[in-house]
Amino acid sequence: MSQSVAVIGAGVAATSVIHWLKILRPLDRIVQFSSENLAPAASYKSTAVAALRGTRTGLSALGDELCEHWEFSDQFYQQGKHAGVVESVLETWLSDDKELRRFAHVPEASASLLPARLQPRRVVREKCWMIDPQVFLASFDRSHEQHSSLVTGLQRTPQNWLVKTQQGEWEFTKVILCTGVWQRWLKGLVPADELATLVPSQGSYFEWRGFSFEEKSFALSFQGVNLHYRHDIQTLQLGATTIKNNDSFSPAHDALAEIRKTFEEHCELNLDFSQAQIQTGIRSILKSRRPYAGQLAPGLFALNGLYKNGWISAWPLAKKLCSTFE
Repeated sequence: MSQSVAVIGAGVAATSVIHWLKILRPLDRIVQFSSENLAPAASYKSTAVAALRGTRTGLSALGDELCEHWEFSDQFYQQGKHAGVVESVLETWLSDDKELRRFAHVPEASASLLPARLQPRRVVREKCWMIDPQVFLASFDRSHEQHSSLVTGLQRTPQNWLVKTQQGEWEFTKVILCTGVWQRWLKGLVPADELATLVPSQGSYFEWRGFSFEEKSFALSFQGVNLHYRHDIQTLQLGATTIKNNDSFSPAHDALAEIRKTFEEHCELNLDFSQAQIQTGIRSILKSRRPYAGQLAPGLFALNGLYKNGWISAWPLAKKLCSTFE
């Protein structure tokens, strides 16, 4: 039986939900609502590297979940059906005992990608996927109905949900909230106890465009600093900050200065920071740090709290969520 489904959001969560709806429920009418001006998706202001970063099974529920999601998403990206994603390597320079324990199972590299000022105790490499969010998300089927309008309210009718926007009102059988941190705007309008602990986390990073460097893309991590080079779009990124309970788009310059200092202390690559742009996105995180994908009320669902793992967790969670629909 076909139904009408509203998907609210525009980032990787919304894209993954719409992708699986079209595969699993091809007869449903899908309508997407988003407002990049008033409620921008964090996915488009993301360094967008999918990797396990030393995570393994058997240590925590979150780790087990991430490993399961990685297996799914790794195969998803390997299919090569979408532009804007390339397979690469993530190299990590390890210096302290905690890092050495975390990455003990990851193969050691014979040489580092870049010269180091402070020699790490160990260098390891693992597989990663580097994603250009603009190109990648735009490569998915967009043949459904789309409205560039902010959702201002949700109201339960006897059988359905009424979605209220700046442009009008629509009634749907199901509503799926992929609203990220902007879920807080709907507080009081929906029974969302499962998302009650959702808070914003600001992330900023330096970005150089038109940066010609190596012949291949790569990702490098040390002391909490990440350096990503995308050869296909000639872009270098360095970051990113993590400022909890901050939903401002004004970057934390003190934290960015610390990232620059750490980079210059550890890596011999000379960068002209006067030529860098600063990009800022607002991620959403739940107290448990585990993402939520499920039902909030009859006919009302959510995929949220992806935090830094959206490019790994969105695809399997969206499929699992859409598979539950009758």
